[in-house]
Amino acid sequence: MLRSGKTNIHQTRVDVLLQDVRAMEVRAWSDGLQIEEAGVDYLQGFRSNPAEMIEAGNKVYSVRGAGWEGFVVGGIISYVEDEKNFSEPSRLLGE
Repeated sequence: MLRSGKTNIHQTRVDVLLQDVRAMEVRAWSDGLQIEEAGVDYLQGFRSNPAEMIEAGNKVYSVRGAGWEGFVVGGIISYVEDEKNFSEPSRLLGE
């Protein structure tokens, strides 16, 4: 799961849950985040050869932040935005 923290400018947090992840290259911290579905060709050039990890039902997602880009190979992505504090549990994970 990826999570943004609240700031003076952004009064909410956003949780992003990536399920059935087979491979990923992301930063632990980022200024901004953009996730888009991409084709398998997007994975060319990543040294870890993530295309080998794709199985039926998986998708390729490009993941970008300020000054970097990475990927996730996995299944469904869900997100929620709320006003909870950073350390409180996410609704995406259930009870």
